[in-house]
Amino acid sequence: MALKFLRTKAFPALERALQRLIDADRPTRKRLVLYYFRKATLLSISVLLSPLARLLARTRIRFLVGGCHLDRIGHTALEPDLYVKSEILGWHPRYYGILLAPNKSVVNPCLLHYWKSYIRIIRNPFLVKLLRPLAINSCLQYDPLYVNFPDGNRVVILPAVYPIQAKYEAAYGGRPLLSLSPSDFERGWRCLQRLGVPRDAWFVCLHVRAPGYLPDDTCHSYRDADIYTYLPAIEEIVRRGGWVLRMGDPTMKRLPRMSQVIDYAHSEVRSDWMDVFCLAQCKFLLGTTSGPFNVSFVFGVPCACTNFVPMGHGTYSSKDLFIPKLYWDVRDGRYLTFSEVLRSPLRALWKTQDYEAAGITLVDNSPEEIRDLAVEMMDRLNGTVQYTPEDHALQKRFKSLLAVEPRFGTCSRVGRDFLRKYAWLLKEDGIEPEQGRPDRQPLLDSKGR
Repeated sequence: MALKFLRTKAFPALERALQRLIDADRPTRKRLVLYYFRKATLLSISVLLSPLARLLARTRIRFLVGGCHLDRIGHTALEPDLYVKSEILGWHPRYYGILLAPNKSVVNPCLLHYWKSYIRIIRNPFLVKLLRPLAINSCLQYDPLYVNFPDGNRVVILPAVYPIQAKYEAAYGGRPLLSLSPSDFERGWRCLQRLGVPRDAWFVCLHVRAPGYLPDDTCHSYRDADIYTYLPAIEEIVRRGGWVLRMGDPTMKRLPRMSQVIDYAHSEVRSDWMDVFCLAQCKFLLGTTSGPFNVSFVFGVPCACTNFVPMGHGTYSSKDLFIPKLYWDVRDGRYLTFSEVLRSPLRALWKTQDYEAAGITLVDNSPEEIRDLAVEMMDRLNGTVQYTPEDHALQKRFKSLLAVEPRFGTCSRVGRDFLRKYAWLLKEDGIEPEQGRPDRQPLLDSKGR
């Protein structure tokens, strides 16, 4: 075992480190030497502590490592949620989970604090350094990015979320693990009242992913959308008496001034705890494929997600609605049917460059489609939504295509009006001649992009 480790991991890693030192300029080389010295010291201490680590492992102490990307709010929400739910369902032993969370790595300390009911969170810098040699010992590690299924398979968080949530809802009615503390509830409403929102008002959080927050993260730019395409949905929410809080950060495009709309992304009251309050207290979240909808999910708030991609993914809860982006085949000059996408590797592409290489342009939802989804969610929450037998048939057909990959079967519903509009894309052979083409096609440049 030791020889295999040295041959497959230790020696190649050492070779790569030496090559980096050789290739680096002088200032960089000094930094690398210091970095490797610290790493070697940490590993040495860890080896010395191996007997203690094995003893602690028998007490079911585990450090949550690897998948806990605390610099992303979506990961801070979803990974602890699935770790706890899979434990409640008996899919892994009940561990004493410990999460080392140095200040510089935490994007939202308030959200992380909420997990203290289930996980021991260590924030003190001295304790983090003291425990690090134990935390890197493999026998004390648990990676929440993966879930051990009852059948023995180890499955990454997506798609693991779908069967876990389905089982959890069946057993516990979908009761959320987190709820706002009374103090956060009170100070959150006091803050909203200062912004002009009446205490008895209901509000919707709106979050539309934009490139400003992570300008170098171009591989995920396919998840972005234009906030201005959400104006008809905003107007409909306001017309029905609601308020809209636009979530995000100051790099985002500003909203025009509108009655009962607060551009919180550009507000001076933005804070980690206020972000959590808004996402946990709203009537529903109207959003995109981005981290904030995961926060609403773990607090049990319904999500109406638009421009959802990849198409092979869905939202998680039976409270949720979603509509995907459409796939335009640049080479053939047509929309791909849902079957063509969901029965092929296209369903799982997760980088902008992958779509470009496949000759696929993702087509954003139209303003009308976004508004229709918001209307359906409001009607569902008010108990006035109506579905026809045809709606149920379309829903069943689309979700059966999602379940071609069985673990991606979601509890959520696809938007009613979206499926009505694109029922022709549920045809196995695409567009029938008498149906013609839709009145909306993607805007392509001279290179067909």
